[in-house]
Amino acid sequence: MALYKKKICSCLDVAQKSLLSRKKLRRTHDIGLSTLTTPNCLFIAAMPYLTLRDNASLFYKDWGSKTGPAVVLSHGWPLTSDTWEAQMFFLASHGFRAVAHDRRGHGRSEQTWDGNDVNTWADDLDELITHLDLNDVTLVGHSTGGGEIARYVGRRKPHVSLSDTRSRRHVLTGT
Repeated sequence: MALYKKKICSCLDVAQKSLLSRKKLRRTHDIGLSTLTTPNCLFIAAMPYLTLRDNASLFYKDWGSKTGPAVVLSHGWPLTSDTWEAQMFFLASHGFRAVAHDRRGHGRSEQTWDGNDVNTWADDLDELITHLDLNDVTLVGHSTGGGEIARYVGRRKPHVSLSDTRSRRHVLTGT
């Protein structure tokens, strides 16, 4: 599903200031919409889902320039991609492509009986990166998200050549 955005805004700076100060931000999780309203702006983004190899649905956000450098953000347990909204908005506002997903079993992604392990999460991340055709990606993971990224790198790197361009930079953060 392609990302659909409807933007009615006279000034992006007004929206950015409002988002960063967390004023008037309203999320409608059950239908996958984020709405930002300011006196001069209405921003609505319908967020897509990816159907994975086992038919599970993975919710993700894909913001910013589709040609800019990609940054994929992976949240900690038991959080969701919403954790990264301020960082995603900042990155998107500065020419980056910011992508975050709700890991399987978290947030708006499907609650599956099987596959709630780090190997499956890493494979899901690989499917998302492949689906979006991301190259030269910076991967950022917090807590459990860091484990997901470490497993993604460990599972993927032995099977590809040294000229792999999918992911080159990795940032693992913790508390």
